[in-house]
Amino acid sequence: MKKALLFAMLLAVLALGTLSAQIREIYSQPYPADADGMPSTDQAYTSTLATAHNVDYRYADNFSGLTEPITKITVYGVSSLWNDDWFAADPAATEPFHVRFYNYTGTWTQPPQPLIAEVAGIYTVNLYDSYEDGWNGGELDVLLNGVVVLQGITLASGAGPEAYTFTANAGDEITTTFTAGDYAYENSYEILDPNNVVIATDGEGNSVPTGIFVNVTQPLIAPETGTYTVNLYDAYDDGWDTSKLNVYVNGIVVLEDITLATGGGPEAYTFTANAGDEITTLFIAGYFPYENRYEILDPNNVVIATDGPDPEGIGFVPTLEVDEPDWNNPVHEYLALDVATTYIGPTNLIGDPGFYQYDIILPEAVNMAEGWVSVQASTDDGATTWFLWSVCDAAYGDGSSWQYAAAKSRDTSNTAYVANGNVRDHKTRDVAFTLYTDEGITNDIIVPGPESTLGGTLPDELQGTDAIIYTVESTGVRNVTVLKPAEFTGEWYCWLQDIVGLRAAANPIPADTESWTFYEVLFEAKAPVTVVIDERDLNTVPVELSSFTATITAQNYVKLAWTSQSESNIMGYNLYRNESLDLSAAIKITDLIAGTNTSEAHTYTYLDRELEQTGTYYYWLQVSDLDGSSIYHGPINVVFSQGEEGGTPDIPFVTKLENAYPNPFNPNTNIRYQLEKPGDVKIDIYNARGQLVRSFSQSHAAAGYYQINWDGRDSSGKAVSSGVYQYKMTSGKYHSTKKMVLKK
Repeated sequence: MKKALLFAMLLAVLALGTLSAQIREIYSQPYPADADGMPSTDQAYTSTLATAHNVDYRYADNFSGLTEPITKITVYGVSSLWNDDWFAADPAATEPFHVRFYNYTGTWTQPPQPLIAEVAGIYTVNLYDSYEDGWNGGELDVLLNGVVVLQGITLASGAGPEAYTFTANAGDEITTTFTAGDYAYENSYEILDPNNVVIATDGEGNSVPTGIFVNVTQPLIAPETGTYTVNLYDAYDDGWDTSKLNVYVNGIVVLEDITLATGGGPEAYTFTANAGDEITTLFIAGYFPYENRYEILDPNNVVIATDGPDPEGIGFVPTLEVDEPDWNNPVHEYLALDVATTYIGPTNLIGDPGFYQYDIILPEAVNMAEGWVSVQASTDDGATTWFLWSVCDAAYGDGSSWQYAAAKSRDTSNTAYVANGNVRDHKTRDVAFTLYTDEGITNDIIVPGPESTLGGTLPDELQGTDAIIYTVESTGVRNVTVLKPAEFTGEWYCWLQDIVGLRAAANPIPADTESWTFYEVLFEAKAPVTVVIDERDLNTVPVELSSFTATITAQNYVKLAWTSQSESNIMGYNLYRNESLDLSAAIKITDLIAGTNTSEAHTYTYLDRELEQTGTYYYWLQVSDLDGSSIYHGPINVVFSQGEEGGTPDIPFVTKLENAYPNPFNPNTNIRYQLEKPGDVKIDIYNARGQLVRSFSQSHAAAGYYQINWDGRDSSGKAVSSGVYQYKMTSGKYHSTKKMVLKK
């Protein structure tokens, strides 16, 4: 019934030709082609549901940087059938496909840590191979307190487990070094304690094992100012086989994705550095990394560092590792869509299958700035052939894609690909597809409109009681156009808050301007956007507050303290207290405490001597401006015990990274955070490529609310370019990362 209705709708649209929208390409990873433009693919991956053959393969590749909705997908691949081998088969004019989109997530790498033996006894190392053909030259060394106890152990054949044992005492450091062979992404191992409990795994999820606490080398310090050279070599004289190298100076990339295309090298790349600069490298392994090595020469052509064979990199460079798609939780799923097929040309793959274009019209516009897309032929729904997705031109993509194999597909690994080689599971190649949008679709959300709801919460950075607030829900990156309310007769003000932070229009907006558009607003699930409209300026009162704390004194009073880094045009401060988190019912406990209105830091204190009953008390700090507006900070809390002097209070904060403000910014922004107890804090700022731009380290003697100011410059003092930046807070075991946008 759904198919019949969809077909009728398509006929109706075709009958009304004037309604047909023109499509426009918004993302592309083209297929490899020869000099005549004919497909020259050497590999294709199965993405087919065929229950009769116990096959459920889904292939997914990622996209990013979209600002418009996706309405059509074109994928390229081969059409085949499997019967103990591959056979060419022509698809029907239309074939049923499942289409799924997944969120795009990642995690920042952390320096490796050692594994500590909890108890004395015999520990076991189990070796596994996902393709059941052994480790193909891969080897593992196990070290105890830096001394080798198992050397060159391997899985000769089969899937494993193959067990090796060693003895350790409680408190010993266990480390491993993995040397990759062929198809290292099939290898994994686990370590079990004397009670046969798994305490460590490496290579889980078809990723190449990295070793457990492989000692990170220290960064290389440039001995003098000048031009440095990086020479790349390959022991097998056939190039680096998709391996790449990045070189950083003081955390800024200076050579990116350099490689040895062919031959044994050396192939030379150069960069400049000043005496004392930190030089680090990040090696991204491709095929046969044990053939690769490189060296770094100083301005006098003296070798000052070597890495490889099987390079590990010099120093530690944090990188953003993209997670595998959450296969069971697509954010959009469209089943059994009718997909048009078009023959393009022949291939030389196994079985000589034809190369086809598959055009998929989505039933609705998909708004995603970045994510994973998966297309899958379904013989369960009538597909006459299997779909195998072709790799794309090697110049495109990011070298990462995924093939999902459901449990019922595990015993049919030869059906996972068709190629002139031997590959499977997580791939270091990308596949060919193009995303389109309809010219007839506007990406603007209109407020007020069908995607907005009147009502919401005023952002913390704004203060007012009668503002017009809208809550807007969508996905992806959209433009948001806000209409001036009809009752406004003069200048007006507008703000928008998304997950990146609060942004303001060019306030005040002139009276004759009837709308304001915020461009590239980022929407995420469960994170609606707030739009605020008013005839007044609701900006935060001009106080830069760096801390607000509450502690119990030796006399059993509550000491409230706050520090302003600068003040202008404020009347002063009031303190409010309540026994619950309800500010509206809080009582004011002070007269107005006058502000200093200076650009210098100033600390204020107040003793609350009026507590009598044991319990938890909450405090707010009100900042009052000269124009009568105000803003509240807090709440903070203490636990008060009646009649006990010198008691230790509960710290009134949680360790938390707050939103940067302003955001977007140019060129300064404040990165704000809380600490639940005294401690050290490190704030690292990364650009969109994951390269470290700037670091701040702070040591705080008390819990409280703090912030640091970033002036939009890197560690060398150079102004950075516009774009999205990640800022990461590390304090003890706490780690959190948020986004901010520099707009010039």
